[in-house]
Amino acid sequence: MQEHGEVSPGGNSSVVATIKWFNVAKGFGFAVPDGQNRDAFLHASVLEAVGRTELPEGCRVVCDVVEGPRGLQITAIHDVDAEAAPVVGEVSQIEGTVKFFNNQKGFGFVIPDGGGRDIFIHARVIEGAGGEQLSAGQRVRMTVRHGARGPLAEGLDILP
Repeated sequence: MQEHGEVSPGGNSSVVATIKWFNVAKGFGFAVPDGQNRDAFLHASVLEAVGRTELPEGCRVVCDVVEGPRGLQITAIHDVDAEAAPVVGEVSQIEGTVKFFNNQKGFGFVIPDGGGRDIFIHARVIEGAGGEQLSAGQRVRMTVRHGARGPLAEGLDILP
């Protein structure tokens, strides 16, 4: 896929994004444009315009994104790279930033650097890494398994 620009306020901008999730029954989903830390809304009508009814989690798309009154929205899709979607059961090393971690509930989420769906992290993974508490904004490297319910951290290193 080719290089593309950034999201521009008020106008369409062609960018590369990673599908976070898409629910066929609800008719919508979300993607994360490269270089953004927020989601872009994706309506089923945009997929239908290119002859598709769904996109797998983790696949990469070249799309037009507009900044609207309710946030980022994908208005057109130009290219789909479904090969980029992680295979269920696949394990990979991913770096990211802690979105939040609730010590009382024993879980939290990490925003992956490469975009895509947030990664679930359980307290037992932190205990296995020395028991240090996680806080929002902290940088981590994780061993992640891509499961049917989404990415799950199985190992953790806290980065300086």
